[in-house]
Amino acid sequence: MVDIYNAKLSDILPSSIKEDKKMRALAAAIIREMQDISSDMKLVLMFSRIDELDSEVVDILAHQLHVDFYDSTLSLESRRELVKTAIGAHRYKGTPWAIEQVASIVFKNSSVREWFEYGGEPHHFRIETEQLVFAPGDLAKFRRLLEGVKRKSSWLDDIVFKIIASTIRVDISSKRFIVDYFVCNTFYPNEIVVKAPSMPVFVAPGMPMFTATEG
Repeated sequence: MVDIYNAKLSDILPSSIKEDKKMRALAAAIIREMQDISSDMKLVLMFSRIDELDSEVVDILAHQLHVDFYDSTLSLESRRELVKTAIGAHRYKGTPWAIEQVASIVFKNSSVREWFEYGGEPHHFRIETEQLVFAPGDLAKFRRLLEGVKRKSSWLDDIVFKIIASTIRVDISSKRFIVDYFVCNTFYPNEIVVKAPSMPVFVAPGMPMFTATEG
């Protein structure tokens, strides 16, 4: 099989002109132009190369795909993930799957729990994630993204950060926790270092708190 990226036109010349110096020179000149073109062929492949695309192209793709929950201030990696999930998110918009896909872009390893799974009000839901470290403003960005995929009749109760560790250090001065919080049903207004139980601890910042240990 001929490799179009490394083919030599002189190899497929008819035997009657194959030894002609002018024909071989012409073939060499043509093949250089053909290889330049063939090396650019991959540039027309967008979705298969999305992890290689730069910021500007990713933003253009998001506009083309009508990613109405897009946020150009997110990291390039997160924006690539939004574009990757755009078609599925449009297809399943309003479902827990779409919410989970968007949540997992901002907060890794996220899952959606619907109201009947934790005793909430009908049409309410909760996001649970194991990612505790996040950049300032991520919660506000997530809420904007969420509005683009959830049903208007559904409501987010809280975001629960599930921590599994032998020791937990929470520093309120970092401003990552923007309200006072509870750990294992104990109130802590300042920096804390606690010994965690063997089961997960839940910390939910920035909204009405729900914290407990499972079991």
